[in-house]
Amino acid sequence: MRRLVATTLISGSALLSPWQAEASNIATDTASGVEVAQSSMVTVDIPAQSLDRALTSLADQANLKLFFPSEGLGGLEASELQGEMPVDAALTTLLRGSGYTWRYTDGGTVTIEKLSANGEGVLDTIHVQASALVADPTSPVEGYIATTTNTATKTGTSIVEAPQSISVVTRDEMTDRGAATLFEATRYTAGVFGEAYGKDPRGYDSFYMRGFTNYETGEFRDGLRVSGGNQALYAAEAYGLERVDILKGSSNTLYGQANVGGIVNSTTKRPHPDQKQEVRLEYGDWNHVSGAFDIGGAMIEDQSAMFRLVGLASHGNYEYDLANGDEVDKDRLYIAPSFLLQPNDDTKLTIMTDYTRDERGGNYVFVDAQGNNVGFMPGEPGFEYYNNDQFTAGIELDHRINDTWQVRQKTRYSSLDVEAGGVFGWRRNGNNIDRYVNYTDNEVRGVVVDNQVQADLEVGEVEHTILMGVDGEYEINELRYGGEDYTVSSLNISNPVYAGTNAFTGTFKSEYDFDQTNIEYGFYAQDQMRLNDHWLVSLGGRYSNAYRKMEYNQTGVVSENTEDAFTGQAAISYEFENGLVPYVSYSQGFNINNNVDVNGQTFDPEESDQYELGLKYQPAQMDALFTASLFQLTKTNVVTYDSAALAYVQSEEVRSRGLELEAKVAATDALDLVASYAFTKAEITESEKGNSGNYAPYAPKHMASLWAKYSFDQGALNGLSIGSGVRYNGGYYSDEANLYRADSFALFDASLNYQIDPNWALGVNATNLFDDQYITNCSQYRCYIGDGRRVIANLTYNW
Repeated sequence: MRRLVATTLISGSALLSPWQAEASNIATDTASGVEVAQSSMVTVDIPAQSLDRALTSLADQANLKLFFPSEGLGGLEASELQGEMPVDAALTTLLRGSGYTWRYTDGGTVTIEKLSANGEGVLDTIHVQASALVADPTSPVEGYIATTTNTATKTGTSIVEAPQSISVVTRDEMTDRGAATLFEATRYTAGVFGEAYGKDPRGYDSFYMRGFTNYETGEFRDGLRVSGGNQALYAAEAYGLERVDILKGSSNTLYGQANVGGIVNSTTKRPHPDQKQEVRLEYGDWNHVSGAFDIGGAMIEDQSAMFRLVGLASHGNYEYDLANGDEVDKDRLYIAPSFLLQPNDDTKLTIMTDYTRDERGGNYVFVDAQGNNVGFMPGEPGFEYYNNDQFTAGIELDHRINDTWQVRQKTRYSSLDVEAGGVFGWRRNGNNIDRYVNYTDNEVRGVVVDNQVQADLEVGEVEHTILMGVDGEYEINELRYGGEDYTVSSLNISNPVYAGTNAFTGTFKSEYDFDQTNIEYGFYAQDQMRLNDHWLVSLGGRYSNAYRKMEYNQTGVVSENTEDAFTGQAAISYEFENGLVPYVSYSQGFNINNNVDVNGQTFDPEESDQYELGLKYQPAQMDALFTASLFQLTKTNVVTYDSAALAYVQSEEVRSRGLELEAKVAATDALDLVASYAFTKAEITESEKGNSGNYAPYAPKHMASLWAKYSFDQGALNGLSIGSGVRYNGGYYSDEANLYRADSFALFDASLNYQIDPNWALGVNATNLFDDQYITNCSQYRCYIGDGRRVIANLTYNW
């Protein structure tokens, strides 16, 4: 049967290898050149490993160029291959018994073909052309080490060739660590801090990267910005994700409005020809119970139409209850159907939808300004809820016109509806907690689109991958915020007596009662060039135009502003034969400010410049990826909140300098390692509030982590795997004035999994294993803490 994605031709004009050049000197016809290529001798040293990586090693050692999706080989294994032999013998040996064969075609292209059941003829063709195997970045990755990325360049580039720091958390790593949110998925990633307010009870995922927040503009899914704003923010379901890419630093050239510290781009699970079916049950602390399924496959025999259906239902409570012992529910329903249509090898249409319903609370346990935890949420039994309905529907169209040109189009519609109410504690007054009533009604509707044209061509001695695109976003945000009604009675800590609040009876705050319209479009271009097999040069530019309209419902005031800017990026890398790739890059950023001043006037857009020097290493003889980067990132026109004036002000410049190190290593067939370290010095360099020279908030100077998993494959422990990790965050400030500081903390995680048989697996995950209490944020009136120990067991059936 025809395989779908494996048949996709990824083109690009290959540079002539030395044996091809020699062949052209002795014969002018292609057939003669192929004969010489086949008989050329090559010395190879390829360990036993997956077939796709074995072919990658052969490509490096024989100076061949191979481009095809890794799933085209179906996760097959290759035996060890060593010695001096012709290229054709090496290819034949690696493919022996795999169900695939090979042949040379015109121009020295290697074509790998899948044999039919009787071994005669072929059912599936994979065109292989041009130096490392490039796996489809949307497909499943076996293990922890992804080798390619769409996020960094939008062109399916090898990670070592992308001249920017990028980390990838694969599905396997998320499962092994028990990551249930984006926040949890990125815990072991260099330079990513997500503990500013502990774990958000509303399910939001917010990060600080290189000292800057990604709130509202830093989260992407499938390469498109996630719609949302204010209280209606998209809450990702981690079970529905295939991988998470974390791109550090400014990415404005390709993505427009985006956090200058970096973006988090998650890839949705989608139909796949080799998909396993799965049903999963979980039970654990805080009354957590959930059931999930992931099923899919061919809708017709030739696999030109496929489907996938991912679903989850969960129920639980929070770590802390209300003062009277009432538990606050935390329930989620998630369903995500997707479809893939591929009428031919050159055209593919993917349709992805998802719906999530959250019914939960939005309150935090109260911790006073001295760090004393009272042990309960200060809310009211009859008025504690956060309900979120979110729906998205998107399409991705890929079409290859010929060996040079291909076009892609992505569109997604999103709707988010949030209604929330609660009574929150804001300060401790003796033995009482002073409180206020909060109510939010927030609706967001948005459409995001990205149109791309890509050309892979060779001009002289230079290979080009040229990308041109037009993207845009239309979003309407309707907010009614009736927060901070302080007329509700205080709550006595020792003898709590409730006020009986069951509804919001105050008035909406005029500055947060508005309809907001955001319209953005941009034109961008990028050229990735390879010169003389080793030099890699990337140039890119973008024109962005952003329009915002604010209509205040109570005052009738309407404000509008339009901002535009040209931004660019440039980078150069050198690829050594041993796998080392040093690079240097420069990028600019531009981001419109969504806040307004005390008079309702808009602010100037934020701008940024980043310089980055890095080194990447992917050894040919080892399944590993090592990255290191030094950076300086400066952001101007920074908007902050002035608590004295109770208004936003634009008064700062922030400069962040740092070092990030990360390693992902399959040290042996049994041992997987993930290690990271980040040093960040984020400093306020200009401030009208007198904060010059202070540290930027929520930017730990030191962060480090280590995760290891060992799998037993023989003896009495066969099928057992043990994982353990430690996460360290250095101390940091939680305000620009540097008055309030959170101390450093180290947390330990663990996992234990047992593969009972090929279908059944049993596991247990523990986070914050030693139940440490740690402060994540303090202010004049109160503090916030992170989650305590949590243990969740799971039972999974695959077929």
